[in-house]
Amino acid sequence: MTTSPTPTRLWPSVLQTGFQGISACFFCVLMLSACSKPETEVVHAPPVVKVVTVEQGLLQRDFRVSGVVRPVARAQLAFQTDGVVLERLVELGDQVSAGQLLAVVRNPRLQPEAAAALATVSEIRARRDQAQRDLKRLRQLRIDNAVGEERVEQKEADLRALGASLQRAQAQLEALSSLVAEASLKAPFDGEISEILAEPGEYVRPGQAVMVMGDPELLEVQVQIPAAYANLETGASVPVDVPLLDQTLNGQVDRISRLGQANTGLFPAVITLGQRPGLRAGLRADVLVPWQSDHEALIVPLTAVVDPVGGQPRLYRVVNGKVQQISVAVGEHQGHQITVENTASAASGDLALNVGDQVVVTGHQSLTDGQTVQVLP
Repeated sequence: MTTSPTPTRLWPSVLQTGFQGISACFFCVLMLSACSKPETEVVHAPPVVKVVTVEQGLLQRDFRVSGVVRPVARAQLAFQTDGVVLERLVELGDQVSAGQLLAVVRNPRLQPEAAAALATVSEIRARRDQAQRDLKRLRQLRIDNAVGEERVEQKEADLRALGASLQRAQAQLEALSSLVAEASLKAPFDGEISEILAEPGEYVRPGQAVMVMGDPELLEVQVQIPAAYANLETGASVPVDVPLLDQTLNGQVDRISRLGQANTGLFPAVITLGQRPGLRAGLRADVLVPWQSDHEALIVPLTAVVDPVGGQPRLYRVVNGKVQQISVAVGEHQGHQITVENTASAASGDLALNVGDQVVVTGHQSLTDGQTVQVLP
């Protein structure tokens, strides 16, 4: 009996080999497609900037200095003698007239001393008058040779001494009389009592202020001005802001010191103020002192300068759509404007800044020299 051979399983192997071949071909097709596709170049749009034109001129600004409104006519009133305040006849805020009695001080020594000085004057005057009569008689007796010349000369000397003593006594009496009068304090001008510094019963020294008064009709403000702005002329008009009134007044320079204060270096100036409703002593006032640079310079916006307070201030000029970096030296500034000057290196080359140049004011923080930009209209 003959056994039939087992058939060989070739079909699965053929299928496996076929699938592998197809996969390899498909992979090759994909690779060829990828290699044949051109690369896409990424193009970045140029940065957008805004420019302004460089100008040349004088930089101007107002420097604000503050002061307090005060009366033009003002005084601290004091007695010229010591004593106890006997009576005060006015109160804070009272309106007074020139010559009006304001207060009285009592000094128990003044009246007796003045009375004694008056008695001394009367006594010396009587002795002088008697000496004059005696001298007249002696001169008549000398004519008759009844007395010698020596007696006449002695009486004349006595009379001269009495005259000198009388003058001294009268001077002392006048001084004491003035002190007695100074015991009564009177207003030196029309005005208003603004401060009370001594009450009845208090002891005051000579020259010690007992009250303050001023004339509210005429007002001024004193300010301290730095040397760079102290070129004001007497009579010049300056604006004065009064914040509480929300008003700007027209002030006038009344006087200004040409000598600065040793401890501050500031120059005192007094500005007189016009009459305005609500304006009164004690309000704050801001004087706007005008200032102008002494020579013309290139002027650009402050935003045009990169690193203005650092070691390398610079700006970017736009020429034919590209920026040029220019190093500058910064000067004075006013508000949003600043003066600039070309540095030595820039002035000697082609990168000197000139009037009429277009400089970048926005979008320059990331710029590089020679970069293309798009300028906003």
